[in-house]
Amino acid sequence: MGIACEVWLNEAEKPIGKFEFDSVPRSGETVSLPAGEEGNYTHYRVEHVTHRAHGPSEHCATFLFVGPVAAAD
Repeated sequence: MGIACEVWLNEAEKPIGKFEFDSVPRSGETVSLPAGEEGNYTHYRVEHVTHRAHGPSEHCATFLFVGPVAAAD
C-alpha cells in the first residue's frame, strides 16, 4: 500500500501531479516522475515535505516540493 503525494515544482507554481510512492520521500532524495507517454522520466530533488489539512474528503494531504536535479559535471 502506497501513499499518495501531490508534487509541486514550488509553492507558487501549479502542481506537477499526484503520484503514489511506497514511502514518503525525504528532503534531499531524488524522485523520478513520468514525463510523458513515451516512457521518459524527469528527475527531481525533494526540497521539503509537508502534511496539511486538506478538506472534508481528505483529512490530510502530503505535499512534496521539488526542484530540478543539477546536471552531473
